[in-house]
Amino acid sequence: MHDTQTAATGPPAPAAPSPIRNPVVRRVIISDLISRLGSRMSYLALPWFVLITSHSITRMGLVFGVELLPVAVLGIPSASVIERLGIRRTVVIGDAAQAILIALVPGLYLLKVLSFWAILVIVAAVGSVAAPYTAAQRLLLPEALGDDEVAVTTGNALIEASTWGTQLAGPAIAGLLIAVIGAMNVLWIDAGTFVISAVVLYGLPRPAADLSGAAASPGLLAGARYALRDSALARLIVAATGYGIFIPFVLIALPVTADIRFGANPKVAGWLLAAWGGGALAGTFVVMPAVQRIPPLRLGALAGIGMAVPLWFLPIRQPVLSIAAIMLISGLFIPMLNAPAFALLTTRPPAELRAQVMTFFVTANLLAGPVAYVAAGPLFAHFGLAPVLIGVAIGVTLCAGLLFTFLRPAAAGQDDAGPVIKEPA
Repeated sequence: MHDTQTAATGPPAPAAPSPIRNPVVRRVIISDLISRLGSRMSYLALPWFVLITSHSITRMGLVFGVELLPVAVLGIPSASVIERLGIRRTVVIGDAAQAILIALVPGLYLLKVLSFWAILVIVAAVGSVAAPYTAAQRLLLPEALGDDEVAVTTGNALIEASTWGTQLAGPAIAGLLIAVIGAMNVLWIDAGTFVISAVVLYGLPRPAADLSGAAASPGLLAGARYALRDSALARLIVAATGYGIFIPFVLIALPVTADIRFGANPKVAGWLLAAWGGGALAGTFVVMPAVQRIPPLRLGALAGIGMAVPLWFLPIRQPVLSIAAIMLISGLFIPMLNAPAFALLTTRPPAELRAQVMTFFVTANLLAGPVAYVAAGPLFAHFGLAPVLIGVAIGVTLCAGLLFTFLRPAAAGQDDAGPVIKEPA
């Protein structure tokens, strides 16, 4: 484990070469942009198809939940997939598998044998593939860039830009294409994007050191044990679990706000969600220069505070433009929190545990999501919009307070000096 104490407590290190100049990073970003754009289109196309064919909001909601749940449940076991296949094979096989699975939906529809239960099985399978795929994709960056936290943070910021850019563009493009060619044909396009992504990632040059953990794995829960016994990682994972609980309430609150305060206007809900995503997209371009001046841990801690403060104004009854401004400002800090977090998770643990630590983090964050989505409706119905949003602001602030400890000079020196233990028990 390298010593980053100087970077955290002394002057910032000289700027490293831009990760975008690294051929591996460029291919990772291109593949992510292409495949994620297709996925964002499917996020609208498939639920829309279920809604218009079944006229059931419950069934539409199940499509979302069934895809998310396997990512959380299989998060920790998926580390063994990365260990067996290696990082590069995991992402290429993952792209190919998702292409086949997505293509099954319109294929079965053409054969007139597509049922709702078949859709759920296919969507669950896609979620299962996504669990190791997501972790492996992030692990490609430290393999390509080494353990330079600034460079890896910048690389993760580029992936965040892809994530939020496609989240803005994908549904809009899908809406137009659904009207012209139909939802099932949009799914063919999504399948095609995964094929292109696999081609882009195929044959990536081998790194000097394989970070898949294949050399020696001390057990399925070794990554969890290591992370929870490392002071910095433990706080980060607890905070991520908290965000996984509270952020879904914010996203659900936006259409609820449009419904009860703005005459059930769907355009208002769209504008508010777009403001959140637009702020996050803008924030990705702030990360890259910011991390050259502010150590990643501290940048993440400041971002947690910046994201929490605007949410205290969300419960107030106000015009839609001011709500959009709140969402935009809060969203601005999301990539400034996410990029340093992923950099820490993929550079701090020893190489043989990085896949397991990463999948444990993804699991901790996503397991809370389904619970939050289920609980949100009854809580909004029973307590009302403002009280729930006040509770959310408190929860997000507590998460930020946990990250705030990274700003304390004494704690920063201890946290950045290395893990509490060299090897997990």
